[in-house]
Amino acid sequence: MRARDRCCVAPACRRTAHGAEIDHTREHAAGGPTVTSNLGAWCSHHHRAKHHARWRVRQPRPGWFTIRTRAGVTHTTRPKKILTALPGPRYAAGPRPIPEQHWPDPAPGEEPGTGPTWRDHLAATFAGRHPEREKEKEKTPKAPPPLDPDDPPPF
Repeated sequence: MRARDRCCVAPACRRTAHGAEIDHTREHAAGGPTVTSNLGAWCSHHHRAKHHARWRVRQPRPGWFTIRTRAGVTHTTRPKKILTALPGPRYAAGPRPIPEQHWPDPAPGEEPGTGPTWRDHLAATFAGRHPEREKEKEKTPKAPPPLDPDDPPPF
């Protein structure tokens, strides 16, 4: 019953049914059964108003309440839908671009996939060697030896 009502059954009341009081629509003393089709969740404020202001309450269907106040105003409340329909699909205006892979381009003359594999890279990492770094060291020119003032010029 709390899952059905989810909030107080009084019109425009948003207090949750979790903390609400459960009340018989047709009084238990008057022969009203204690079944979900005769029960409703009322917050303490509206529960007191129902009894002390002598509201007339009917429940024609489980969860649907017709409340008539002392002033003669009639309100009808019904439970909110638990499940709502999903929105329709929204199609894209055009195809989405393929994301960049951010892979380095192969060097000129080098075929893709001929470089070190991930296994070689992992083995080098554990061994403390890095083939890529060693290749870079080989490519960098070595600095010339420092000049000796006593050494004669080559010409």
